[in-house]
Amino acid sequence: MLRFYCEVGETKDELVHEKVGELISYRPLPSNTAIRALIKEAESKSATICEVCGCLGTLKMEAWWHVTCDKCEEEIQQKGKQ
Repeated sequence: MLRFYCEVGETKDELVHEKVGELISYRPLPSNTAIRALIKEAESKSATICEVCGCLGTLKMEAWWHVTCDKCEEEIQQKGKQ
């Protein structure tokens, strides 16, 4: 989503945050319906893209909400046990 805002000339990324494992845009939605649809799509897809590698992932709640694929989640769990 941040890349999208940069491509359309918007770089105020302080208005895009992660909340409960998903990207949320706090800026007003533009009146252009095509751009509005792209923003909403990016917000929805953020719940299915691994935060570590970018592969297909799932939203998980361990110590915090995050989105990871099974491989990256296993690596995170192994690091936590060390």
